[in-house]
Amino acid sequence: MSFANTEYCQVIISAPSREEASAFADKLVSSRLIAGSLIIEGASRYWWAGEIVEKTYWNVQAFTLIRNKDNIIKVIEAIAL
Repeated sequence: MSFANTEYCQVIISAPSREEASAFADKLVSSRLIAGSLIIEGASRYWWAGEIVEKTYWNVQAFTLIRNKDNIIKVIEAIAL
């Protein structure tokens, strides 16, 4: 197997709850779209409706092959919607 022309990417998916982040990670790993994941909790600050809002989000970080990108998006959309 040749890895010379294989393209990799880092995936970062934000979720509003730990449960949803875990569901994303579990589905992507079991589908073999990612090799593994790291779930990190953190504060997010953003400008909304004329004020700065702070909210806690969970980020799923993973590495994968670039060719998996479209399938990863489809899996996340199916879970999140």
